[in-house]
Amino acid sequence: MVATVTFDAQSVVVVTGSSRGLGLEFVRQLLDKTESQVVATAREPQKAGALTALAKQQRNRLKLVALDTGDESSIKAAAEEIANLYSGVDLLINNAGIDEGVEIPALELGAATYEKILNVNVVGPYLVTRTFVPLLLKRNTRTVVQMSSILGSLTRNRLGMTDPKKNPLGNRCIAYQASKAALNMQSSVFANELRKDKFCLVSLEPGWVDTDMGGGNARKMGLEKAPTDAHHAISTMLKTIQQLSVEDSGEFLSIDGKKMDY
Repeated sequence: MVATVTFDAQSVVVVTGSSRGLGLEFVRQLLDKTESQVVATAREPQKAGALTALAKQQRNRLKLVALDTGDESSIKAAAEEIANLYSGVDLLINNAGIDEGVEIPALELGAATYEKILNVNVVGPYLVTRTFVPLLLKRNTRTVVQMSSILGSLTRNRLGMTDPKKNPLGNRCIAYQASKAALNMQSSVFANELRKDKFCLVSLEPGWVDTDMGGGNARKMGLEKAPTDAHHAISTMLKTIQQLSVEDSGEFLSIDGKKMDY
């Protein structure tokens, strides 16, 4: 199968949620390991120290753009800014997300927290993807990667009923789990809708990564850290992304490209 993304000097990659964690590591490795033009978005990118430091080092390849995934006007403004910088977008990585309330039992999570998680993790990627489709259509690669989670797998959750090891967090992240299940369905629907235009749109599972978010959850469970370091996770995912083709569109994939159960 022909690779969808080449990561050459003419390619343009947009990463949301780039101020820290997986998003920041995506930006670092895209700059280190590829020749792509990189657009790093965040709510307030100029206040993200590590991101602004990278921008100073890579003035010709890295652009910082303000984008709040919870604000449709901000998303549209970001798309317009990027359209003025480049002729199109080859790869969109919807990375922005939150996981508040992980330590709260399923029957005790407040509505406001639940709604916030769904808005950021589901509605945000929906609005970003929809808004960026015209920019993606201007290139032949047309690839969208949604950062999902095994915790959004209905199959895995049901297995956890009989084998707790299959679902180590138990029922203490209901909103996050629901948001990732919804994101997977959303990705599948988008893939079907855009199939005629030869898009490749997948959900990708990074694993339990030792970022501020993943590491914080590990410590709440009494662990020293999460099992996978960010450098390894992103390095592996970039290799997977480079091997994607239109035949993969609509799939839920592991960090190394294996098909996963929804």
